[in-house]
Formats: sequence, structure tokens, C-alpha cells
Amino acid sequence: MKNENTKPCSRLVIVMDGDMIQSIISDNPESAPEIAIVDYDTYGCESGELRDITQGDGSQSLACVTERYVEEADINLDDVFLKLDAMDEEALHRYLIEQQIVTADMTMLELSVDLTNDELISVANAESKALAEKGFGVGASQIYSILELLRDEAIREREYFGD
Repeated sequence: MKNENTKPCSRLVIVMDGDMIQSIISDNPESAPEIAIVDYDTYGCESGELRDITQGDGSQSLACVTERYVEEADINLDDVFLKLDAMDEEALHRYLIEQQIVTADMTMLELSVDLTNDELISVANAESKALAEKGFGVGASQIYSILELLRDEAIREREYFGD
């Protein structure tokens, strides 16, 4: 039962493994809305979960409907909802330049162009940790995304212009 004094649910996360929903978590499950999964693939569905769902055009389609409850988040939701708490993207670019990962025009240094995805992840994790130690909340995935885009662009340029 929801209490008037309960803080509103501002974040809701669907946790999956493959194509299976494992859980639904929230920053405040007491105030989370009701959740139902509607799957039009009814193969293997229990008869009590089958429902006729009225479509936008007025027709009905049979679906497997499973109501789910929302659990307290046991992961850091700030990692899920990327936010630059203390650093904007321009500041992050300046930092990557200072660390000699990219050049001033945001191209990868020649040394970095041949990094594998695993090596990029390692660089991103290290830089994220270094930024956290300086008090900046920048996720490794954001750094990785920037580095991956820059590396892929450098590879395309290399292929176009030759080595």
C-alpha cells in the first residue's frame, strides 16, 4: 500500500539476461506503478495469463500477461542512468586531450587507433576511476562510447586515405 509520505519512484529499471526479464527494480519500489508484461507470443503461456488485449484499431489480440512486482534496486542506478554530475561533455573532451588519449580536434592518437574493444574498455575504466578520484562522476561507458566513436572514425579515415 502506498503512503502519502512515500518519496516518488523516479527510476525504474528492467533487468534482463538475454531476452528474459529477471527483475524490475526501482529507487523507491513502494511508490512504483503497477507493472505488467504483455507478450503476444503466447507459446508456453499458462492459461491464467492469457488475456484478450484491445488494440488501437478496436480489434483484440490474445496475449500472455504477467504482472510483476518492483524490487528495491540492488545496483547503483546512477550507473544505469548516465549523468555527468560534475563534468560536462566539453570538460570530458578536455580531460581526454590532457591525458593524451585524443588530440585537440578529438581524433584518436595514432597509438590508440589500433586498440581492441577490450583495450578500449580498460582505458575507459582507468580514466573513469581517475576522474572519480578527482571528484567527477563520469561513467566508463560514456568514456568508452566516445573513444569507440573516435577510434572507428580514425579507422574509416585510415581506410579511405590509406596508411
